[in-house]
Amino acid sequence: MTCCCRLNVGYSRVMEKQMTVSNGERVRELRESAGMTQEKLAIMSKVDRRTVQRAEQGTRLQMETLSSLAAALNVPVSQIISVETQTEELDELTAKSLVVLNRVQSGIALLNVVRDSFDGKIACEAEPTPENIEALTSVISKLEELMPDPWRRAQDNITLTLSDRLRAAVKIGEQIKVLQDMGVAFYAGTYTASSQIPRQDYDTGEMYITNRSRYELVTNFVVIVAPLSSGDRITVKANNIYVPPTAPAFESGGFESPAEETTSSAADEEVTF
Repeated sequence: MTCCCRLNVGYSRVMEKQMTVSNGERVRELRESAGMTQEKLAIMSKVDRRTVQRAEQGTRLQMETLSSLAAALNVPVSQIISVETQTEELDELTAKSLVVLNRVQSGIALLNVVRDSFDGKIACEAEPTPENIEALTSVISKLEELMPDPWRRAQDNITLTLSDRLRAAVKIGEQIKVLQDMGVAFYAGTYTASSQIPRQDYDTGEMYITNRSRYELVTNFVVIVAPLSSGDRITVKANNIYVPPTAPAFESGGFESPAEETTSSAADEEVTF
């Protein structure tokens, strides 16, 4: 998968303040199942405790708030919306999730968002200039280097030692500060989606998805580089159903190809990105 493909993402910015009724009982059940107090959920969602209490009372809240709560609870936003929500509104919300991206000023926080995700996107809305290009590409190059890849085999995963990760975090943090002085900021957030996860054929080593592969919940990240004038947070839309990009060309390394009737590479499946 090329870096260019990852940078050219089509997330739409959300400007309207849509209000939707929360499923209070579901919010409370998910919070308690996760072993979180209202205070902890509030901290993880970057809202106040009163907002969490209102969500558990089935109050009408901004979709941005519900999306923050859903991300902290690790579920699609459609799971914490009241069943009384109008059908046409619910259909739209089921198809799309709102992703709240907070301004990131910490290098380690930005690295952790990327490291702990199933897959993700990086987009740049800020204007590159001769003055900011070095700092900008320095941060993006490191993030691209560490980006997860659903098609990467377990033995090929890129990992950093703790000391290397701390050094990278310090360098990224320094570059973030430089860019902020130039009016450029990094915004990051995660969302939960359903996806078919590539599996490895242990006879051939090939990663594959078949039409029978079940959908599982995964956590994806979104990082957007935008003008600092965007504020402390921005909101974007993302699909609730995530289709992994087409599998890269497989190099067997001496393995025989998998049996055609039992295993199907995602390179042969009809998938979209």
